[in-house]
Amino acid sequence: MKTDEKPKRGGKREGSGRKPKMKDDARSLFYSLVDERWERIMEKLDEYIEKGYKDILKMIIEQRIGKPPQPLVGGGEGSEPILMQWQK
Repeated sequence: MKTDEKPKRGGKREGSGRKPKMKDDARSLFYSLVDERWERIMEKLDEYIEKGYKDILKMIIEQRIGKPPQPLVGGGEGSEPILMQWQK
């Protein structure tokens, strides 16, 4: 091997890493399936709430609408909270 040639190992490879389009496609498919069955989901949700399972409502809201902003407090005394919004 000559000294000015680089070995073909390591570094970025074609096709490596996460596939963002797949994630977006999966999310779109999930939302469309939920939308198709929304009436049935709401019926079941009412049944669960009547039985006392209130956490299911929180889970549905977080999955469909998103988590509410959560304050983060850093630093020392008198630090202002920072609101963080989860990405969908």
